[in-house]
Amino acid sequence: MIDEAITYKKMGFNRTKYEAKSNRKGVEKIIQRFYEDDNNSRCAAGKKECITRNKIKKQKRYLQDSLKTCTKRYAEFCKLRPFWIVVPKLTDRDTCACIAHENINLKLDALKIANVLKFSTYQTALMILCCDRYSEDCLARTCKNCSIKIIPYMEFDNSKKIEVKQWKQVKELIKDLKIKQNRYVTKYKKEINSFKPRDLITQLEEYDLPKLLQHNKISFINSLSEMDAIIHMDFSENYTTKCNKEIQSYHFGGSRTQISLHTVVVYTEDKTTFYCTLSLNFCFCDNVECSHYKLGTIIYQSNTKRLQVQDVFTDSEDDMPLASISQNAQEKSKISYSSGDYVLLKLILKRKEYRYAAVCSKYDDEDGELTVKFLKVSNDTGTEFQLNENDIADVPYEDILHKLPVPKVIVKGGTVCYKFKEPVNVYEK
Repeated sequence: MIDEAITYKKMGFNRTKYEAKSNRKGVEKIIQRFYEDDNNSRCAAGKKECITRNKIKKQKRYLQDSLKTCTKRYAEFCKLRPFWIVVPKLTDRDTCACIAHENINLKLDALKIANVLKFSTYQTALMILCCDRYSEDCLARTCKNCSIKIIPYMEFDNSKKIEVKQWKQVKELIKDLKIKQNRYVTKYKKEINSFKPRDLITQLEEYDLPKLLQHNKISFINSLSEMDAIIHMDFSENYTTKCNKEIQSYHFGGSRTQISLHTVVVYTEDKTTFYCTLSLNFCFCDNVECSHYKLGTIIYQSNTKRLQVQDVFTDSEDDMPLASISQNAQEKSKISYSSGDYVLLKLILKRKEYRYAAVCSKYDDEDGELTVKFLKVSNDTGTEFQLNENDIADVPYEDILHKLPVPKVIVKGGTVCYKFKEPVNVYEK
């Protein structure tokens, strides 16, 4: 059936063309709403990140994924894409997706071209490895259902090498025309390397996938909304009391009361809160049906009375050594450090005292030394630090000045930084 154009000669009006034009405008509005949805694009944060066309100025919006993924079947989505919806360049991304995600995608794409894999994106890899890619247990590989899942590889010939493109950060020497001097600039270039399939799979499994899971876990915590919260609860450690009411059982090695410390971390949009609760239930079972896991509503009280040395009363003079032992143990527990604590320590070199921020790795009770990894300051205000995995040292217990508050983990240009709320008084060499 052929549509005939109905023309009104006096008015010069073509009804068929008008309806087609109005229908096209309606389709353009639908496609515009599709692209402007937060699931498909994100608004540019910069004030100058605008684009103008035909005297129409719009704020840029960057696509969350490629057009090939967003529009698998309909070519009109690509043709009618609004001009302010742009594909992000490498310099337009303020997260480590420009390096971590793109390099993983390039490796997966190379394996797919070599018929080793059936997919080429990291999103598909997360869907295969995790029950829920937004679950902390799945990303930490502690989920009972998906911790044993692996990526399915097909048969391949290990003698044939695969060419892989990778983004690399390189420094180039240029001549600055303003200052008329040579200076180094950082650029990102795509290099082509050749790997054997087995070596590429080993590199992907041992380095890239753990880094990808950790990055998605951090980005999930950093992208919480006002109505979202993450509560991480974990068993910490059981402690045996030094002094109990029954002194006779203490002398003869009887069973002493145990106390379990349970640590809780609550992540919200604006802050991270830490709690620690005392419990007499110290079961180690991992059964969800255990009554220990049925916590109900948790109410934390900051003004709860704590156990003090003055609360322990002795009945005779023979009990005085026990009280002194308990007091020494309590003083030691006050200043004890555990793995993951952030501390400020001093180092004296050539009659000069330096101060460094560090994170505790382990503590040796016999030698009285603490193994730490040093943090290097990365800004002028002394609030942001970077962890140096190779800078490890054993420092005496007396060199620890005090504990530092737990910093916020942020990612800048592919580098993990630790940001403190207040400046840390460091004096580095």
